[in-house]
Amino acid sequence: MAWHPARSSSYRGGTNPRTRARCTQKTAASGFAEAIAASLDSGYSIRHINLADNRIGLKGCRLLANSLGGGNLVSLDLSGNHLGPQSSKPLTHVLRNNLNLSWLNVGANDLGNACVRGIVQTAVDCALPLVHLNLSKNNVSSVGAVAVGKLLPKLQKL
Repeated sequence: MAWHPARSSSYRGGTNPRTRARCTQKTAASGFAEAIAASLDSGYSIRHINLADNRIGLKGCRLLANSLGGGNLVSLDLSGNHLGPQSSKPLTHVLRNNLNLSWLNVGANDLGNACVRGIVQTAVDCALPLVHLNLSKNNVSSVGAVAVGKLLPKLQKL
């Protein structure tokens, strides 16, 4: 099933409308994230979620993280959602519970050093098969970049 704020059943792309969730409108807030989380809780088998640039914030991130424990997720795009550094725990929860995740975009969320490092460390610890990882525009200093740089070779060997 695909998601769109104005039309909850619109489908765009992918091979199966029941395996892709997408929201393209920039004004969907945590209420929209709540609706998706409720649908995920009701048994949908979503494999691809794109909520880029929707301002779901930390609250929406937590709601989604609690609903994404089924392990079916292959790609997740939460870029540009104002998640902030406090989102480390819900993001790493998603990674630990979706071991088939191969595509992750959390760019432009002002995550900071510790959160970005935690995401990469969790990906390494869980041996995620990541082939795409976007951590751009997250206010990471040189200290954070060095820490992530030390982890990335371990991720590539998985």
